[in-house]
Amino acid sequence: MITLHPTFHPNFVQFIKEFNGTKDYFECHELLEDYWKEVPQAGKNHPLTAFILLSTSMYHWRRGNITGAIKTMNGSIKRFVETSPSVYYDTINYTKLMQDTTHSISLLKEKKHFSNLRLN
Repeated sequence: MITLHPTFHPNFVQFIKEFNGTKDYFECHELLEDYWKEVPQAGKNHPLTAFILLSTSMYHWRRGNITGAIKTMNGSIKRFVETSPSVYYDTINYTKLMQDTTHSISLLKEKKHFSNLRLN
């Protein structure tokens, strides 16, 4: 049996496309939630939930819900840190993601307009 790297799962690939391309953060959340539910014994402290929270934060920020965006962005950062290192972070620039999310928190606290992130 051939086992694919977890980030090659169709939902994860589509998540990256949506996050970086269409920026449909609601769809990003849905894609990863479906994938997360497929993972055996994946509790709330799973790397996929960090991406789910990040998507939720971006959705809130774009819609002007600064309080919700800060709360979920902080939760996302915390989850990324708690679950690192992880194979789910192998195909992204984890260091840049942490810098970008930390910068986004600063922008949110200053009530700046929405600024999208890119997962590389």
